[in-house]
Amino acid sequence: MNDFLNNSMIDLDMKVSIMKTKKFDRLTGQEFKLRAPDHHLLTNDTVLDFEMSRFLQKDLPVTMPRNPLRFSFYRVNCYKLSSIMVPAAIIIYRIGTTGRFEQNFLACKLQTIHYFRERTDLGPNGPRSVWDLETDAYGDVEIQAEGGMERNVAKYIRLSTASNLHVVANLLTLHWGIHPPRLLISVTGEGYGISTDLQKRRKITSALQTIAREKGIWFVTDGADSEISGVIGHVVENENVNTRPTIIGIVTWKFLKGREALLRTNEAAKTAEYKTWEAQDLKKSGDYCLNPFCTHFLLTNKNTAPGNTQSVSTAQFRFNLEEHIRKTRNQQQGGTSDVPGMLIVAGGDNLQSSSMIKRSLDSNRPILILKGSGGFADSLSKIAVLGDISPERIMDMVETYNDTEKGMESMISRRIADLMKHRNWSNAKFVDLDDPDCELDLEMLDALVSNCRDNKLKLQLTFLFNSVDKAKQHVFCKRQNIEDIGQDFLYKILTMAIKDGNTEFVRLLLKECVSLKHYLDQHHEDLYTYEEMEDEREVTKKIRDWCYNEKNRNDPVKNMKNFVVGELDLDIFSQPTNHNHTRPDDPYFGLLIWAVLHHHQSLAKFAWQYSMEPIPTALIASGILRRMRKKFVDINRLIAKQLLQSEIEFSDLARDVLHQCFEENPNDTEKMLAMTRSRWRWNSCLDLAYLLKNKPFISSEACKRPLKSSWMKEISEDNNALRYFLSPVFLGPFILKYSEEHNIDVDSRKRTKEETSYLVFLAMFAYNLLTGFGREPTTVEYILYAWVFSIATEELAEVIRVRKRSYFNLGPEYKSLRQWSLTLYFEDKWNYFDLTTILFFAVGVAFHYSGVYELVEIARALLTISFLAFCMRILKAFSALEELGPKILMIAAMAKDMLYFLIIMVVFIVAYAVANYSLLYPQSTFNFDLVLNVLRLGYWNMYAELLLEEVEIKTPSCTFDPLLYSNGTLPRCPVEHHRQMALVMMGIYLLFSNILLLNILIAMFADTYRRILDRKDSNWNYENYALIREFKSAPIIPIPILVYFVSLIQLIYNKVRRGKSVDAISRNSEKRRQIYNFEREMTYLLTKKTGDEEKKVTKGTLTEETISKLVAAALDKRMKRFVNYFVDV
Repeated sequence: MNDFLNNSMIDLDMKVSIMKTKKFDRLTGQEFKLRAPDHHLLTNDTVLDFEMSRFLQKDLPVTMPRNPLRFSFYRVNCYKLSSIMVPAAIIIYRIGTTGRFEQNFLACKLQTIHYFRERTDLGPNGPRSVWDLETDAYGDVEIQAEGGMERNVAKYIRLSTASNLHVVANLLTLHWGIHPPRLLISVTGEGYGISTDLQKRRKITSALQTIAREKGIWFVTDGADSEISGVIGHVVENENVNTRPTIIGIVTWKFLKGREALLRTNEAAKTAEYKTWEAQDLKKSGDYCLNPFCTHFLLTNKNTAPGNTQSVSTAQFRFNLEEHIRKTRNQQQGGTSDVPGMLIVAGGDNLQSSSMIKRSLDSNRPILILKGSGGFADSLSKIAVLGDISPERIMDMVETYNDTEKGMESMISRRIADLMKHRNWSNAKFVDLDDPDCELDLEMLDALVSNCRDNKLKLQLTFLFNSVDKAKQHVFCKRQNIEDIGQDFLYKILTMAIKDGNTEFVRLLLKECVSLKHYLDQHHEDLYTYEEMEDEREVTKKIRDWCYNEKNRNDPVKNMKNFVVGELDLDIFSQPTNHNHTRPDDPYFGLLIWAVLHHHQSLAKFAWQYSMEPIPTALIASGILRRMRKKFVDINRLIAKQLLQSEIEFSDLARDVLHQCFEENPNDTEKMLAMTRSRWRWNSCLDLAYLLKNKPFISSEACKRPLKSSWMKEISEDNNALRYFLSPVFLGPFILKYSEEHNIDVDSRKRTKEETSYLVFLAMFAYNLLTGFGREPTTVEYILYAWVFSIATEELAEVIRVRKRSYFNLGPEYKSLRQWSLTLYFEDKWNYFDLTTILFFAVGVAFHYSGVYELVEIARALLTISFLAFCMRILKAFSALEELGPKILMIAAMAKDMLYFLIIMVVFIVAYAVANYSLLYPQSTFNFDLVLNVLRLGYWNMYAELLLEEVEIKTPSCTFDPLLYSNGTLPRCPVEHHRQMALVMMGIYLLFSNILLLNILIAMFADTYRRILDRKDSNWNYENYALIREFKSAPIIPIPILVYFVSLIQLIYNKVRRGKSVDAISRNSEKRRQIYNFEREMTYLLTKKTGDEEKKVTKGTLTEETISKLVAAALDKRMKRFVNYFVDV
């Protein structure tokens, strides 16, 4: 490495700056370029290992791992071979904010890439072949098809068939960044008639879509614009496929039409454009065009290999490359067997297809021959059915498909006979595409699994094909197979299944062989490791960014918990605070949180089914989705809409389980809703629904009973409206009926005394406004001041209670996540009235005793406003009534609509008022009275107060003399010749304001009324529960009587009673377990019922309506691409 640095392969100044830098943050954002010497071809054994950890290790923080940089570096192998060479490879590293070197693959640019054409040279031992021509075709190409509607960008390079296979494989995986293969599918043939036969096309696309969703699936084709290649390429149109599958086309340069468009004239050339319709015009027999759906192209020239006089054909190069990749890539990733692969024969001619089959049989590769795809595949299928493999019998059935094959029937017959006598002929499997019961994906899986002996590989293949049944049949049929696989590999497959959202495979693994608890104990962090997820969805990317915290960068699970708790303001990961409340571990809850955060809805619902407390868990999941949806509203509205659907689905699940419980046992359901749960910071289900703002849950029929019980308690339902109305005045306990005689509940007395106390306070305030507030304060005023002071003190106590409750919900571990603010206090909008009334009252009283006349007059106005606000505050008591509560919500919503509408109204008022007043009274003196008079004119005209007596007034009742109208002797006369124009303007203004604008406002009110009326039940129940929670924490004795004394006694009582509460809870632990079991049992019944209903639905066949929707969706997708094309142009 020292020699490497000393040879000026890195800038010396930069090296010195690195060596001298002592603080790591000074390195952040810098780029380092390591360069191989220009114009110098390295030898075959030269390896450049760019590793700088030994130089930077001492500059790293102590918290960094011991050798964090080693595995972040990129190794470049440069070979002096008859193949692609890298004479000047530049690799750029950037120190990112995470404190690690981040490799920029795109900056790794091959400045000079070679393909080789044979050239004869005389050497000491005679003529030899050398290859030294620089390639003239490489880079990116945009392939346009169907008149420009299909436009895909692919990478391509022109190279020799004699190229070194190791270097070509590195080009694909390292330079082009293709994910290493986990399954390699080679396709040969054209597939005659497949694209026009809807049934055959659907079978092939559905089979390929099953595996195309996975990373590392390689399709290798001839790259031509054939029918089978088009069908494979159309897999990318499926909306469920996140990234384009890897489709590699190996094309013979000689027979490629339109290849001139791929030639590069200079290094700075832009993306090449290849138009298939133009190439079609030049196409002759045997020629072909590029397939617009391929992602990568290798354009081959047929050349002789070094030291060999026999040339290498494109077919031989393709097979050799496939085998090299299969045999080497899996070993490099730690595997012990070859990468699984298979050959699919769809149509094709006799020579090429038989050659590909022969090579595959020699390498013991499974073969799938598609009967019904035409060409050689159909011919071979017919011959195989007969069983007669004599060349003479075969010759009678051989058909030729091009001019090259004419006269070669005998040779083709012998080839076919040799194929059928091959020792591995059993690897060839025929699949009839015309069979309606044919499932191509299962046939492919059967061919691969039957050719495999490694149980790990079998499990991996069944996972790639998402076939649970085949996994049960071939892998989990014996216990010994599971032991051979090993727990580590099972954990690896489970991690992949979870990250892919593969619910069925997760279910299978957890049922057969994996303990989710043990898995999460060891591999929970792996689920939140994103380095290997190159094709992340946008949800995953955002979750990774939101959860990341530099402080805990080595603990992703803690970052996740901090994010979730911070969003919910509730610690949902805490352990029970009392040993008597221990509960079984709930590993499925951890799985559910991951699935919800990454929006794998099916997996989240599966985890929810097995959670220990289904209703609170569903509420938590709905709450998390709600917070995520709000974050995505401004980022991606489509994802926000999907999150809304998932949020509603979990909310419905909670309600459905609750409804199932209520139907089974209403009494236990009421206890279950009201029971506090240690796992959720001692919140009940109703508390959780309130904290997470799940209004539909609180408004469900099952919740109304505990809500009514909490509010009314022992008050009888036989009381009429008159009794309720008079109860605050005459003290409720004396006139209200109770369900049990002389049994008055504490909460009901709280409400009655609170209302009675407040009415007495308002009466006293009104009396003082009308008769008091003179120079000398009266006894009633002193009582009023003390009362308001008590109200202010109670509001301060409420602020403390809200703060304490907030910190309690966060728990001691997450208490530091949120700094306290008044936001939580003002979540109850009525508190704005409380603050306004107290503030105005305090300022009014201070002004009243200031002794300044002007301030004393202002004081009365402030006290009046305070009284109005105190009166409005009593509306909160009415919100508990089912009939009046929604009306109050309507008033608040309409007031909000009116505030927005006033912005438009002010524009009209000011515009008209200024214009009209300037016509009638030009050259006025600017003062405050002028502003009032102008606005007065426009505002009151809107209410039909036209002020015509001022507009039509004439002398001598008015004057034009400034001295007279400025001192108020006579009013000012309007300008005579502008009077009529002002009246016309007034008429137009009234037309717009009274008829247009006010009717729009009425329409807005009507829409708001209908909207709130539709949600009346959910809104009212939610607000009603909020009122119940407030009265539960209110003092028993009304303000201001002994409020502090009572609070002190209450505090002491709670301290003394705390020791006894443990015993009480312990006595109820058995009842709690019964309720938990009851809740889970009802969840199971609901899940079973829902599953049976879904099975009934899925048994139905496709209807005409369903088919028409699918066709319309496909046409709409194609039209969008067509529109986008013209937009780009």
